[in-house]
Amino acid sequence: MRNKKGRNLQVNVELEGFVGTANGVWTAYRETLKVLRETSNVQLVRSSNKRADIVHFHSIGPKYIWAAHKNQGKTIVSAHVVPRSFVGSIVAGNLWKPLGTKYLRYVYNLADLVLAVSPFVKDTLYSIGVESPVKVLPNCVDTDKFYPDPDLGSEIRNDVNLKPDSKIVMAVGQLQPRKGLEDFLKVAERSKDYEFVWVGGHIYGPLSAASSQMDKMIENAPENVIFPGVIPYEKMSNYYNAADLFFLPSYQENFPFVILEAAACGLPIMLRDIPEYEAILSDNYLKGKSVEEFAENIKRSLENKRMYKDYRERSLEVAKQYDHDSYLENLLDHYYELYSEEISAKN
Repeated sequence: MRNKKGRNLQVNVELEGFVGTANGVWTAYRETLKVLRETSNVQLVRSSNKRADIVHFHSIGPKYIWAAHKNQGKTIVSAHVVPRSFVGSIVAGNLWKPLGTKYLRYVYNLADLVLAVSPFVKDTLYSIGVESPVKVLPNCVDTDKFYPDPDLGSEIRNDVNLKPDSKIVMAVGQLQPRKGLEDFLKVAERSKDYEFVWVGGHIYGPLSAASSQMDKMIENAPENVIFPGVIPYEKMSNYYNAADLFFLPSYQENFPFVILEAAACGLPIMLRDIPEYEAILSDNYLKGKSVEEFAENIKRSLENKRMYKDYRERSLEVAKQYDHDSYLENLLDHYYELYSEEISAKN
């Protein structure tokens, strides 16, 4: 992208190592770096010891806290976690939640600007006492990587022993109660005409909530369910293209990348009917509140060609709304606005 903003900004984008790579926070970090490399407005600073005009963190650990106190420029943090994110994700999440809420309030208040991934996250941060400015910057999807391509899917169908002519319902997410694995399996049990695939694993290891319970569910899963485990990011487009419909029955989400990636590959989206999705997806997805509703909507959408085509087109439109160009333009606006405030304060 050509420089339209004037002075180049020195920007350091950071992610702490404990986050790992098989999650949406890492994807957000990766996408931020990628879009910034596409513009001449920014000079990326790759050393934490060098001053930057903007330090943009995607994690909220000790390195972030140290940088927020040390950096002489402006500190931005992307908010990927809210108090409810602890429940059903890590061991004893309900017990951790009060302490976690205090910690989140503290770390987000260290930032000069907090970028919430959805309006729901913004409202939640203000409700727990965050006083730093909070603005909404939704996640984005790399449509150069994620796009409809049946040939990519054919390879995966062979690799994981999916029938060439079967209809595939896919979920992508960590194996934890919050993601709704139990309902996913119950829907599969009711939908023997289709094959179900859950991509993901226990990324928190022994800290993962109910990991033994999740493993038991997998051992006793219906025969039409396959668990290929954690898949490298570079192969995920292949997996989405192997599927016919994306189904994630999570009980709580902020704005997961997997929805955008599946949408960009042209998959109709089926989600639990929770308020977090409404402001970001409008009516462009199928929703349900129970196993019965999920199963019925999956059957209707897969068997009704007109309905299937309609939701496939809606998904592709969603992906266009959250592409790299839109994200970059909004991100630069936030960077330059914050930088201008610093210059004005010095003058």
